Amino acid sequence: MTTIGVIHSQDLSPDELASAIWIIKQYSLPVPMDQTLCGTTEFSCAGGHITKISNMPGTTTTNGLPDPNLRLTFPAVELIAVNQNPFFSVADPALSLYDQLPTCCPSLTTIAMMSDPSLQNFPNNFDLIAPSTLLLATFSLTGRTTITFPSHPLVSQMQLFADGNATEFIIDDSVRLPKLAMLGFGQYTGSSLRSIGNFTAKSFPSLTFLYPFLLWTTPPINLNLDLPSLTSLEFSDNPQSPNTNIRFANTSSLNSLTFYGGDITFEPGLDQFPNLKSVTSHRYNSSRYPFLTGYPPSIETISFIATPINTIPAITIPSTATIFDFSSNQIAMPIDFDTVLKNMTGNLGLNLRSNVAFQGPLDQEKSLCRLKLLYMSGTSITSVPDCFWCYVNEAAMRFSAPHLSIPPGFTCQITFEDTNLISIFKRAIIKGTNLGWGQSGGVLFSTIVPNEQLEAIIPALLTDGPPQLINIPFSVYYPLYTYPFNVTEAGFNVSSIDFKQIPNQLAIITVVFAPVNTYLSHNVSIDGVLATPNSRVANTYQFEIPNLSNGSYDVRIFNNYYSTIMKQVAYIQSYPIVDNFVSTSQYVVTGSILQFNGNFGTALLSSSIIIQNNNSQYNFTVCSTTQFLSTRISCITLSPISSGLATFNITVDGYSIIEQYTIQSAQQQCESDTNHCGNNGVCTPDGSCNCNVNQGSYYNDCSKPFPFATSGQVNDQNSTQRSISLFGDFGPFGLTNSSVTINNTMNCIIDQLESTQFQINCQLVSSPTTFGPASVQLNVNGSLFDSKTYLIRFIKPGGGSTTTSPTTTTSSATTGGNTKTPQEICEETTQSCFGHGYCDENGICQCEDKYNPVDNCLTKFADNTTYIPNPESPSTNISVDGVEFGFDIVAIQEIGLDNEIVKELLTNSWLSNITINSSLTNAVYQLVISNTSILFANTTTQVTVNMSFSQQSRTVEFGNQQLLINSNSIKMAVSINGWEYSSNVATLRVVIKTTTNNQQSIEYDCKETDIESFSYDDYGTLQYLRVLKDNVQFNGRFIDFALADGRTTYSQTLLINQTQISSNQSTAMIGISLPQCQTCILDPDFTPLLVVNDKAGGDCSSSDDNKWKIIVGCVVGGIGIVAIAIASVIYAKMKIKHKRHNKKMESKLREFN
Repeated sequence: MTTIGVIHSQDLSPDELASAIWIIKQYSLPVPMDQTLCGTTEFSCAGGHITKISNMPGTTTTNGLPDPNLRLTFPAVELIAVNQNPFFSVADPALSLYDQLPTCCPSLTTIAMMSDPSLQNFPNNFDLIAPSTLLLATFSLTGRTTITFPSHPLVSQMQLFADGNATEFIIDDSVRLPKLAMLGFGQYTGSSLRSIGNFTAKSFPSLTFLYPFLLWTTPPINLNLDLPSLTSLEFSDNPQSPNTNIRFANTSSLNSLTFYGGDITFEPGLDQFPNLKSVTSHRYNSSRYPFLTGYPPSIETISFIATPINTIPAITIPSTATIFDFSSNQIAMPIDFDTVLKNMTGNLGLNLRSNVAFQGPLDQEKSLCRLKLLYMSGTSITSVPDCFWCYVNEAAMRFSAPHLSIPPGFTCQITFEDTNLISIFKRAIIKGTNLGWGQSGGVLFSTIVPNEQLEAIIPALLTDGPPQLINIPFSVYYPLYTYPFNVTEAGFNVSSIDFKQIPNQLAIITVVFAPVNTYLSHNVSIDGVLATPNSRVANTYQFEIPNLSNGSYDVRIFNNYYSTIMKQVAYIQSYPIVDNFVSTSQYVVTGSILQFNGNFGTALLSSSIIIQNNNSQYNFTVCSTTQFLSTRISCITLSPISSGLATFNITVDGYSIIEQYTIQSAQQQCESDTNHCGNNGVCTPDGSCNCNVNQGSYYNDCSKPFPFATSGQVNDQNSTQRSISLFGDFGPFGLTNSSVTINNTMNCIIDQLESTQFQINCQLVSSPTTFGPASVQLNVNGSLFDSKTYLIRFIKPGGGSTTTSPTTTTSSATTGGNTKTPQEICEETTQSCFGHGYCDENGICQCEDKYNPVDNCLTKFADNTTYIPNPESPSTNISVDGVEFGFDIVAIQEIGLDNEIVKELLTNSWLSNITINSSLTNAVYQLVISNTSILFANTTTQVTVNMSFSQQSRTVEFGNQQLLINSNSIKMAVSINGWEYSSNVATLRVVIKTTTNNQQSIEYDCKETDIESFSYDDYGTLQYLRVLKDNVQFNGRFIDFALADGRTTYSQTLLINQTQISSNQSTAMIGISLPQCQTCILDPDFTPLLVVNDKAGGDCSSSDDNKWKIIVGCVVGGIGIVAIAIASVIYAKMKIKHKRHNKKMESKLREFN
């Protein structure tokens, strides 16, 4: 024990002192087992903690056994070094310091455990030892046959050695040493080792230095290295040379190699290591030349001293070599120095000293003159090349051969390939023989190849002018070695270079040199294309080159002796450049003036403009130049061009530029101005409307079809009925060669003087013989019209005409020879007006007050009716005593000649304005036309619905008639304005959807009476819709006329289709037709009625069900209704029975379908 002077500022804690005593006992250290241990060489302390623990083999003391249960604690220890003598043991072999390292020493940075017999669990838990501080680790393991490499996250240096018992070093796939940079491993005694695990980048990603310590083994040991980071491989020196095969998976990083003996092989050969710079071998015991396959390409130093090597083969040494030391070997001639030294440039020192067998003359081996140094002492050579004697007196030694002396009468023969030299920036290359190593006096030399090529630096050389005579000395020690040369400067610098655009696809390249020898010719090329010289003023040269496009170019500037490349010189086509494009009109048509503002150069030799697009028609036009200035070009289009993105090819003085602009053509102007020709034609590219072909014609850019009639009247209806007036649009071109026909049979002669575009007055040739509604046919200058609906009505002389019959009429009938009067027939068919009136002599029911004559007094006008307007749409529900009915307007359709749907406007979005006062509820709806609708572009189309309800009866004027609206009825007025029609025969149809009963009937006085859902007039027009539900009947009245442009005209209501939705009900689509009009108004109404059974008498059946019943049909809903009236009548005494007759039902459903 050695005690040193240590001042303790603080004692060890009891636990740490106990841990130190455990170490002292286990390793039998001659150290006091108290606080004074900190003053020994074995323990270093600071701040109340042990910082270092180390022992050296030597004197031991028996201190007793350590505590087997003590958990060691050394919180501040940084170094633990256990260096046991292999012949000593520990106090208790069952206890191990290594096993406690993961928990006792968190600050450990260095650990060394040599020949510790308690080190049995290594490498278990090694990765847990001070994982954030441990950097250096050394282990020498005794008595192990297998040595397993450990893992650790931080260790950067490691040594791992085994004794003579070891047969294997194991590196399994789980080993991870990510920070390990330096590794020494091996066996320091014995020859039992047989296997070494593979070194991989996965386990050793940072390993840079590898130091194997391997002995002679049989068979050879394989060392497999796959280490991309390995730069140095150095075998440690030992008495036995290793017998090892080294296999490299990666050869790119190795920089230095040191090995011993001649029994190490390398796979691949050393010539495959691109960055290997140093190879050193000691005790190389083979005569085999180690580089028979070639040298490492970047080699600098090779050292093989005192080996059996006897020759240097004819393999060229790389130019990177600086030291080749083959001294004290057995090398002898012949040697092909021309091949070996072919790449030398004065960097290599060749050491062949003490090769006793090396003898003979070398005066013809001129390649030795390329060396920096040649060492030949201790050899038997008899001569050296002249170059060494030419400069033997220079201060720098070039060769060492003390046994040689300069030949008597020696004269140095210096020769030159050419004395006319080209200088590049005052540097001229001189080629010849015996030129020396560049030790001149007045001229500086840079050695390229000693004695063969020197670069002379000539500061006094003029940069501009013809060749100059310059005397160049080759050695300050030999003044006679001075010779004259004619030197011409060829180097130049480029001060600036730029391009300039000139007409006809040419560019001027201006090169300003600083300096340049104007005595020589200089040229320029781009991409191999040689420019043509244009001019020179002083140091400024100009060249012409054709066909450059915008971009950056590498420009080569050269003369016969020197060249340089100016990288990425930008050529920008300065013109034509268009800053903006202006058209004198919004639309581009034939003759439009286009103006382009920008830069168009100053030459102004020629210009052209071509406009193109990708459309199928009118996709090309020439724009002829009308004005050509440096900043503006104006041109006029020679033909139409279609709309869209157009490409403008603008060419000025042979240069073209492509610009794209979106233009609006005459076709686009036409589409905008005419709403696509009123959707009745197409706009041609020249801006005119090409209307659709049909039996009529159009005017006003196809927006106005003609001829058509919306209404008509018989002016002399009370006399001859020959004077006819028709109202509509008959075209703006006059009525010459026009004709009118009534019912396709009666010619009506046009009064040309009294007729206009919107009214035709004509006279029938004779009075009509057929009476009732009549159609109209027109031929206006070859354009035809045939009304699909009736426009006029002829009245039978002496007869009457009503639009809507107020009651059911009857005619006389004969039964069994007796003729019944109309009154009798009325009483029989209506059961005497169902007890609520009487049949008059004309067979018409005259009803009691509040009973409905339309139903032959069957129904009574309701009092308790509720109507709540829908704020979203004119789809209406009306309620009587909790019983509801409703309908919907779903579409407005344009109908063509063949009854096809030409356009359809869905009515699914409305704006509403609802007002309610004590006597009237009024709801006004404005249709919102969707932007996806075919009518969206036509902003003039408007659809308005006015729904009104009052509990009082009202009289409403509609056209030239007064309509009675009963109390508690809904009146609906539909107005359509500004519709654009596809042809002169197109009409409108408002479609309403509702639900009807498949069968409905009542029973009165034990007699069943069917109630038809639909009733029609004599001409097939739907007059009434009836729907029964519980004791309520709703009546819808559809009058047979409408208003077309303010005039009364015939309107036909038809059942479009009926679709069964259940066994009891169907959905009905009802269409109300209108002629072609710009202002169209419909005006239907709905009336609720109560069904009352006040018939006295007993029950007609055995059933105890005394309630009247009806079969529910459907809720009525419609599109385009003018007015709907819903009537319900309550029968107080009448029994309505709901009968389910399956066969009858099925038959009727088949009829509906």
